[in-house]
Amino acid sequence: MATIAQSNSVFTAIVVWPSTPENQQQMLEHLVEVADAHSKRPGFVSCSIHKSLDGTKIAEYIQWKDRASFEAMTQSPEGKAHIDPATAITNAGTYEVTYVKEIG
Repeated sequence: MATIAQSNSVFTAIVVWPSTPENQQQMLEHLVEVADAHSKRPGFVSCSIHKSLDGTKIAEYIQWKDRASFEAMTQSPEGKAHIDPATAITNAGTYEVTYVKEIG
């Protein structure tokens, strides 16, 4: 389960994919398949996929146990197949949680 907290030591990647209203659903289905494949790798914590209401973007919030687990995935043959093509067409980055405000 995704947990967003300042005290959380997980490694986070956020990826924003461009899409069109016509191909957003197909892209979502593909990203779900990729997330399912990555979930079997050691160190995977969670992947949350969000679609924009206008159909022009898909955002993924991905958590790994640590940077080493994430890098091991990106260096694996299946990870390279999923990551390398994405590099040219995505806006991706790795992040650390610095602030969380919750009600209660």
